[in-house]
Amino acid sequence: MGWGDLGANWPDAKGLTPNLDAFAQQGIRFTDAHSAASVCTPSRASLLTGRNGFRFGVFSNFNKYTTTGLPLNEITIAQQLKKNNSVHAPQGYRTGMAGKWHLGMMPGYHPNDRGFDEFLGTAGSMDSWCGSTPDPWFSRRDEMIDMMCPPCSRATDLAGVTDWARDNVGVYPKVLMPPCRNDMPMSLFRQDAIIQQPVNKQELSQHLADFGVEFIKKCVVHVIPAF
Repeated sequence: MGWGDLGANWPDAKGLTPNLDAFAQQGIRFTDAHSAASVCTPSRASLLTGRNGFRFGVFSNFNKYTTTGLPLNEITIAQQLKKNNSVHAPQGYRTGMAGKWHLGMMPGYHPNDRGFDEFLGTAGSMDSWCGSTPDPWFSRRDEMIDMMCPPCSRATDLAGVTDWARDNVGVYPKVLMPPCRNDMPMSLFRQDAIIQQPVNKQELSQHLADFGVEFIKKCVVHVIPAF
């Protein structure tokens, strides 16, 4: 869903999203939004910390070989909310994260270590490259699980890569390896445990939506503010 899909934002979409339009009428609409970066990791890091990624060294995407993540001396909104117990939230906030994290999955960098009580999602992008070495993003926090990407079916040696590059000049001019992205065994995590691999992309949106609804309902029942 994009900006123009909401009737509250775009006259031509009036009547298509009545519930969201009513929600917008009753709340506050933020109409001047800016992204801190044009790619995933630094924009997510800035959103969670309120700081420009260039100030703490996150200005490009973490790849599947990254063994660190969002610097540990940076405080996320979720961590701050967990600290800020008040009269209105004496037990603190209950925090949840659903979807793509892309800020590190090793111990200390996992969502559960960065202020989120509950997590359902993926470590990074669905379009990551295949690799021939064990991938730390597909490991539990207490043990390394050898989950290597399968060999690329389009090129198994240097000659194959060269042939592919020659045949695809202008398609991926700066890429030396063919796009084997669909072969990558991306994992779905619940907390720090892998619950599905590879991820079923057709079911993923529903899984995330169900998680969000369940999370909100639990917070309502226990009268706990949620983020």
